[in-house]
This record gives sequence, C-alpha cells and structure tokens, in this order.
Amino acid sequence: MTSSATTVKRSDLVTDVVASSLPTGDVFALTAALVDIASESFNEQEIVAVIEAELRACPHLTVDRIGDNLIARTMLGRDRRLVLGGHTDTVPANGNAGARIEGDRMYGVGTSDMKGGLATMLELARTVTEPAIDLTYVFYAREEVAVIHNGLREIEAERPDLLDGDVALLGEPTLGTLEAGCQGTLRVEVTLQGARAHTARPWMGRNAIHRLGELLAIVEAYEA
Repeated sequence: MTSSATTVKRSDLVTDVVASSLPTGDVFALTAALVDIASESFNEQEIVAVIEAELRACPHLTVDRIGDNLIARTMLGRDRRLVLGGHTDTVPANGNAGARIEGDRMYGVGTSDMKGGLATMLELARTVTEPAIDLTYVFYAREEVAVIHNGLREIEAERPDLLDGDVALLGEPTLGTLEAGCQGTLRVEVTLQGARAHTARPWMGRNAIHRLGELLAIVEAYEA
C-alpha cells in the first residue's frame, strides 16, 4: 500500500519537474541535475519527460517520441548527418542515488554511465542551432537490461528512418577516447549426440559434454 502511494506521488511530480528548466551553459551542473532524477531501467518516464520538454522548447529541432525514446533532429538539408546517441536508464541505485560533488568530481548512480553523456548531448541539442552537418540526437530507454528490451529496437521497428545517418557516436564512458566498434551477438542452439555407457566402461559410450568442449575450443580459436 505504501509503495503504491509512493508511485502515485512520483508520477504527480513529473509535471512539476518538467515545468522547471534544467541548468544551461554548465554541463557539470546539468549532469548533476540529471543524476538527481532516478531512472533505473523500466522507470525512466520522469527523466524522459524532462528531456522531452527541453527538446520541444528548441524551435530548430524536430522531435519524435516512440515509447520512452526521444529522437530530436535538425532538418537543414545538409549533405551529411551525425547521430549522437545515449541511454536514459541506469543500473539499480543501491543507495547511491543523487549526485554528490567533491571538488571537481561527481559521484552518484549514472554519473559516467551515462548521464554525463546525456548532459553533453542535451546541451548540444539546445545550443547548436546551425550545425555544419545535420544532427540527430537519440535518447533511448532500457540499455542496461536484456537487449530484447532496448529502446533502439522500438525505434527500429516503428521508424527506422529516424536512425538514418552517416556516422553514429554514442556517449558511453571511454576515458575521453574514441573507440570504434559495434555490439552484436550470434546465438545458435547446438545439439550434440552422445551414446550411453556404464560408468565403469566409459570407452563404450560417447560423452556429449566432452564433445561440447571440443566445439568450444574450435569457437575460441576462430578468427574472423
């Protein structure tokens, strides 16, 4: 009963939060403001509402919302487009909710992964009105959980054109360096046959588990 009441109160607060503007011109302060908005996976509605209000206040941006995912674009007819992306969710807070600043360092769940990146994206979205190339800002939900829940899948299913671009840059923490790569998995289901035998005469059978070990060795040795 207490939990339900808390949820209702939190939902009612969204309007008040949206009505108050986030810091401008100071990415550090903006990061702290975003960290102060709890957004564990599947509970990102509040931070999404705040970011959406900021984006829709920018006349130079076209804003689309799909589920809890936001896509803001400049539509200047440039010959190239850069996609900037970042996820709005965090891992569970475990008592680390809220920003804590000590000197020039900030602590708190999501500080580096990746509300610092979101703050940078949001500041660029609000202030860069005439970029040399068109820009797409993608704020997507549920990255910290199983890929089946990832908000990018929703966008891809409903409006894949919103993800079009020549280059994509994600604001994940990389110690300030550029890293080239992609996330991908190949999932297969393998059935290996064996032959039963008495434990005292294993040579008369075939151990499927041992055969799996051979397969894993082949996969480990594979180089693309």
